Amino acid sequence: MARVRPYAAAALAALLLSSCALQRSTVRSPAAAPNLTQLLGDPAVRRITEGLQGQGFELGGLAASRVAALADAPGAAFRLAGGTLHIHSYRDAAAAAAAADRIVNAPAGRHKWAAPPMLYRCGSAIVAYAGPTPSVASALRQLCASPFYVHPSLREHSAELISEGPGDLSSQVSHLKAWRRVIADQARRRARKMPGGRSCASVDLPESAFLPVEINGDSTPELAVALSQLSCPAGAFGAAAGGVVQFWSTAGGRPRLILEQSVQGFTPTEGALVTLEHGGSCAPAAERCLVTYRWDPKARKMLVAGRAATSAGDGMSAIAYGPDLRRRAVPR
Repeated sequence: MARVRPYAAAALAALLLSSCALQRSTVRSPAAAPNLTQLLGDPAVRRITEGLQGQGFELGGLAASRVAALADAPGAAFRLAGGTLHIHSYRDAAAAAAAADRIVNAPAGRHKWAAPPMLYRCGSAIVAYAGPTPSVASALRQLCASPFYVHPSLREHSAELISEGPGDLSSQVSHLKAWRRVIADQARRRARKMPGGRSCASVDLPESAFLPVEINGDSTPELAVALSQLSCPAGAFGAAAGGVVQFWSTAGGRPRLILEQSVQGFTPTEGALVTLEHGGSCAPAAERCLVTYRWDPKARKMLVAGRAATSAGDGMSAIAYGPDLRRRAVPR
């Protein structure tokens, strides 16, 4: 199996440069060519290259990467499984997270790609893969967690590209666990400011208070947090109107609260969230209200897309989870 070999000859690197599909022919304010030998010795980069090679992939055509969106860090480019792989090394994980956040939050059309990529953050490195091989995307997901960016032209097929069905999020739970403590801290701070939280002696969230869901249509699962499971007096964050559930996104390298609502239950759907809420969410005289939320890319949160008043018994069959995040066996 071929291994990665550093190339010192700049001329050879220039010839290989043209073979990398993601690279731009012109780059604004081009940086100096990176020291590829030093770059390949970076622990974060080495973990990725050795991890891929350990799964049987061959990395060829080493060259300096020239991906404009990642030009703020030195990078190496390879030919890989009918596509191209680019690895850019940042000074630390925080710098890589900031770069990922800039890409995710950039205005539509800000970044131009010669070939549609999927981007992953792996500690202090960012990886871009553009190619037709799902097993590469699956290997990168195992090494780096889910991609933080999927090119719009690939999103319809992102489930196939990461080799898992859209409803199977169990393999991505390890990625979410890394954010659980951060999200729990932020959830606790918000809870302290709520009327119920002011009377709590302690504010702790058990593992059962977290549930991975997919509600905004990207390739990174969101995390639902049930405040009703906080270690507070009974009913502090739950009443007849329902229980407070927060939904957090981890795309872009940092958690973001995209919805907080008191619900009697909810169902994640493809690119949307259906909640059962108090009737007042629809009309003063309504018994209950089914509310559909959809992702708004401009507001970067879930916004109401529709409401439907329902009686006490109707609509329950549409609800998969209670406000405590437990699955419901709901009557029709």
